[in-house]
Amino acid sequence: ITLRELLSLDRTTSNVPGGTNSDKLSWDDVKWIKSLTGLPIVAKGVLSAADARRALWSGVDAIIVSNHGGRQFDGAPPAIECLPAVVAAVGGKIPILVDTGVRSSTDIVKAICMGATGVLLGRPPLWALACGGSDALGRMLNTLKDDIKADMMSLGARSLADLGPSLIWPPDRERLDDIVRACGVKATTLSSLQRGDSIQAPHL
Repeated sequence: ITLRELLSLDRTTSNVPGGTNSDKLSWDDVKWIKSLTGLPIVAKGVLSAADARRALWSGVDAIIVSNHGGRQFDGAPPAIECLPAVVAAVGGKIPILVDTGVRSSTDIVKAICMGATGVLLGRPPLWALACGGSDALGRMLNTLKDDIKADMMSLGARSLADLGPSLIWPPDRERLDDIVRACGVKATTLSSLQRGDSIQAPHL
């Protein structure tokens, strides 16, 4: 069920013209939807640790870190920058996906390094379908898969479990500390990361 469909269930709800925002919606509505179905409920558009915790407490089955491509609010922060805080707030209890601006294999590898369970693709599959139909879509996905394998080989990663925050560059101390905490990795110093010392990567 989409937000627009949810709003249509209540004729007294006033929408913002041209959008689907409403001051009548709350996290209680998520609990209500959860009570109506056994299907997984996924919260998309979460960009803060506070909202990640509220989503978790409301019973969602997964979170999508996304700014909706900036369509709702053009000043929203990049989803990839918000990912570590959301991962840390959830603490591995539910899957964390990320979208917005995922275009290449390196985008995907970076997201996994920063604690994402997976990513969502939007425009690349649409571009492939528009250019060559289902055959082009298949080629695009296979190429992306091959590129991810090549990226992991370049990083010395044999599996997704080998991808972790120590592979993120540049090694800004504050940023790395946030990522390390978000990914559930034991605290380490920036100097050890710069030396290339290995750290235990989270299981993904």
